[in-house]
Amino acid sequence: MSSSTVPEQRWHARSEKPIAAKAQGLSVPSRPCFYGRLSFAPDGSVEKVERQEADGRSMGERLGWPPFCCVYVDNSRSAWQRNRNRPDWDRMLATMDATEAHLVPGDSKADHVHDGIMVYHGDRLIRQPYDLELLLNLADQRHVPLASVSGVRNLASPDDRFILRIEAAQACRQSDDTSRRVRRGLLANAQKGRMKWGGVRTFGWGVPTGEVRKVIDQKTGEIIEKPVIDMNKVVDDEIKYLRECGLLVLAGLSGRGALA
Repeated sequence: MSSSTVPEQRWHARSEKPIAAKAQGLSVPSRPCFYGRLSFAPDGSVEKVERQEADGRSMGERLGWPPFCCVYVDNSRSAWQRNRNRPDWDRMLATMDATEAHLVPGDSKADHVHDGIMVYHGDRLIRQPYDLELLLNLADQRHVPLASVSGVRNLASPDDRFILRIEAAQACRQSDDTSRRVRRGLLANAQKGRMKWGGVRTFGWGVPTGEVRKVIDQKTGEIIEKPVIDMNKVVDDEIKYLRECGLLVLAGLSGRGALA
């Protein structure tokens, strides 16, 4: 695709100088919100939501935005799986509806309308074209600016919608490629008789290696350390019971009876 066919992007190089949003035809919201999502980067690093929010507030000040009305956070929630529940994402969408039909009375984060969204980066918000279209449909006919620490887009602008759709398609393709490589790796390990890594330890297998890995606590969003388990090594005190059960099943006893 040639540069002449793609609308000029409005992403601004990050600096500490104020950005005149109105001068660039961008609306300044009166009730903006912030959306953050904590997950691991490919290199194993993380951007804590607090750091994302701080950078977002700094960017908001440079754009002349008022303080965030609400802060939405979905810790360790995938943005590329359609069936993955993101509670605060759903709340934020309710506040974007131009008809106000989806507001939730009594929910302090979903009972009023917002007219601007700030995120740390676009992939914190959307990695599926489906989610983008849902957001665009709800914000239809409203000049809702979508900002990140690197710039701003207008959800009502045809040019900005075009670029957002391209970026969402690229992010979806990257997620699909990663998923395909992971599935192929799991299949290769299964064909070699290797146990899967991660998840719940299977009874009879899984010996600590002495190493630790960083994970996100689903309840608190904090980074914690968990021991690395080698799922291909047997636990002697457990595997003997599996052997006994196996012999009982081969002798004609039911699986439930063998485990009783």
